[in-house]
Amino acid sequence: MKKSHISLLITTLLLGACGQEVVQVDITTSMFPHYDLVREVSEGSDLTYSLIVPPGVEVHSYRPTPKQTVAINQSQVFFYSSDTIETWVSNLTVDTVKIINVHEALFADDEDEHLHADDEEHHHGVHYWTNPENFVLEMDLVVNELSLIQPDNAELFTANANAYEDLIIRASNQFRTDISGLTNPTVFFVGHNTMEDFGEYFNLDIIPLVEDIKPDADVTPSQLSALVDAIVSSNASHIFTEELASTRFADTVKNELKAKHGRDIEIQELHGYHNVTETDFRNEVTYLDLLERNFTNLKVALV
Repeated sequence: MKKSHISLLITTLLLGACGQEVVQVDITTSMFPHYDLVREVSEGSDLTYSLIVPPGVEVHSYRPTPKQTVAINQSQVFFYSSDTIETWVSNLTVDTVKIINVHEALFADDEDEHLHADDEEHHHGVHYWTNPENFVLEMDLVVNELSLIQPDNAELFTANANAYEDLIIRASNQFRTDISGLTNPTVFFVGHNTMEDFGEYFNLDIIPLVEDIKPDADVTPSQLSALVDAIVSSNASHIFTEELASTRFADTVKNELKAKHGRDIEIQELHGYHNVTETDFRNEVTYLDLLERNFTNLKVALV
């Protein structure tokens, strides 16, 4: 389900076209998960869209450029994750664009705002999209909003969403089967607490280096030491690090295990889908691709 290169080019122009006019698009998205959903659901239509946070950039500290702010204002719909992640949205001066806080739209206490009658059964933390079930839940939201823009394509959007959902659920169920024989599988994550929802969905005990939800949280020697001790106790063979982050702490843990415990350990990526590298973006890598990449890395470590 690959979109044409038109919207990829539009995003590239929005990100780096100094001195050029702002490129107007139908839909703007703050982060990769929302961009991916719009891309996949709109396949086959002439809707245009863009990603605000540049590929390869850490999302938590990003602030849009003036041109990107104009592009948001000129779009019909703007999807963003939450006020906790994109703190800059509250400072936007907007005119006619419809701004959608996805977390609020999916999980608001008011049942009228629910897209799912049983939201209390779903875990939805700050990084809710790492749970494939929550990501699929957002598809309904995207289908609804795109259908308001192009009612004649409502059936197309629904069919695209159903097909993408099927692929994600199939891949997820296969991974569940692959790890079903494991007892209390534990993953040591040298990063911030971004994979809690993912771990809960797949019954994985993901132990982060820091419990803070933001990647710039301070890391203390005692936290590093506690993680090293837990790894030794569990006899783990791999540690995981988040995407687009320095491997400095992971390397420290690896070196500590080697020097003090004679343990060689491998470092793998566990992707939180916040954003993608420039290469992945150019190759039109999808959420599903990253999900399957995570499954591959986890199976090497756990199975």
